[in-house]
Amino acid sequence: MEGLWFKERPGPVHPNCKCEVRQEPMPRVGIVNTLQGFEDHATEKFDAGQKITVTIRNLGPFWAGARIWVDRTKWKSTSYLKAGKSEVFVFTKFSELPVPWEVFIIIAVGDNSTLQYTIQG
Repeated sequence: MEGLWFKERPGPVHPNCKCEVRQEPMPRVGIVNTLQGFEDHATEKFDAGQKITVTIRNLGPFWAGARIWVDRTKWKSTSYLKAGKSEVFVFTKFSELPVPWEVFIIIAVGDNSTLQYTIQG
């Protein structure tokens, strides 16, 4: 059963069980990066929990927006963000822990602008 994750401590799984049960911390992710200029993009692949938060912040100087694709199936778009504004998106996925994630972010609106993205999970 090596590599399996449990929310609660499991009991003996077979007669005369002397298996070692270790508590390991949940994988955490904290990614911060920037995109600059129209259609600049990035892909982040990582393992985390069943929920991640993606924050997009416009560093300016012009209005800008982004699209976010998660695992090539779910996508969301920001509104037109003026400089200094941000939007937060939450994505969930139910799977055995740790959960593999792939996040693709692209500047969809706003030439010569800079966006900062933060991914936490």
